[in-house]
Amino acid sequence: MSTHSILGILPTATNWEIREAFLASALRAHPDRGGSDEKLQKVLHAFERLCQTSARGKCFIRCEARARKFHASKEGRKCSTLPRLCKLLFSLPVEQRRSVLQHRFSQPQRLQLERWMLAQQEIDRREEVKDLKDCELFNASRTSSLRRRVQSVVRVTRGSRKYRYYLASAAVDGLRLMTRTVSSLEVALRFHSLLVVVKQRTYVGSGSFESRFRNALSTTLSEFDVDPDSMGLKIIVSLRVLWMKTPLRTPAYFVASHLDKGLQALHRLQQARGHAQNYVLRTVTQAELDKRWAHIRGEYLDIMMEAGCNKQAVMSRLDVLDRERSSKLQEQIRRWLTVKDRTLQNCKRKSCAGEAQSQKVRRIKALLSRWNLGNRRPSGL
Repeated sequence: MSTHSILGILPTATNWEIREAFLASALRAHPDRGGSDEKLQKVLHAFERLCQTSARGKCFIRCEARARKFHASKEGRKCSTLPRLCKLLFSLPVEQRRSVLQHRFSQPQRLQLERWMLAQQEIDRREEVKDLKDCELFNASRTSSLRRRVQSVVRVTRGSRKYRYYLASAAVDGLRLMTRTVSSLEVALRFHSLLVVVKQRTYVGSGSFESRFRNALSTTLSEFDVDPDSMGLKIIVSLRVLWMKTPLRTPAYFVASHLDKGLQALHRLQQARGHAQNYVLRTVTQAELDKRWAHIRGEYLDIMMEAGCNKQAVMSRLDVLDRERSSKLQEQIRRWLTVKDRTLQNCKRKSCAGEAQSQKVRRIKALLSRWNLGNRRPSGL
């Protein structure tokens, strides 16, 4: 079932029609209105996919049409040289692969190979979306007796579960956007649709994350004709440091009055953390990691003090995170030493790989010469 059929709209539907169809479908599919979690997941996933397609706009449509046209053509079906070249190139080391692409390939050939790879990625993406039937949009193990999370719509019960309230939230990189709690499910779903549009627009465009987020927020609020103060819109900085599962969280900053402070807190924590990478132990020593963590602690403590938090409570939370970081760091060091030992044991095998790599380069050269003889013009252009 396609995303349009889930919401009951046509492929030519406008953004306003998509949002109205989402509200009606989500109200019918919500568990509090006689639906189920599975149906609501499908509706939320379909709406987010349609918002993502709308945000990409003409570029997404052109890419999809180009891939479909190329693979439907005779040249695309006959082009068996490109898959073999791609397989041989990715079997080479990175530096040697770059050298082969730079010196062996001509500019039209590099462009043709790049277009073919983009077309393959587009087809793989469409097949993956088509086969995805049950998308896990929330973690059922985190459901508590007071709060139930379905995607980004949270149900809060108060007064011994007598009163029900709802709020909407969305994660955008290191930020979490949240609205005020409302008693109307329809209002919460409208808030959720606004946050989804802000999230998708933030990922589109050029410039820094702060400028893209500001532009997406102002454009979406003016388009929906909503005041951030009336919907209680606020941001919380939630940033993970290396391998720790528990992120560093700041207090809530209201968008109407303290948006600059929230973005500044995100920037300070990101600068203190540095570039996050999984294999940081290859380039950074344990002493440097400890020094970086001390810098992150200091920045986080300063941010929390500026927000008016209790110093003792913040220090106790940092101590808990420090113990978690130490245990995770030791686990990663053990894994890294195991990988390093395996690498040293396989040095002899890698020493024999030079002959195999030279043979692959010769095969690439033979394929390129055959390509030049058979096709004076690169195929698929």
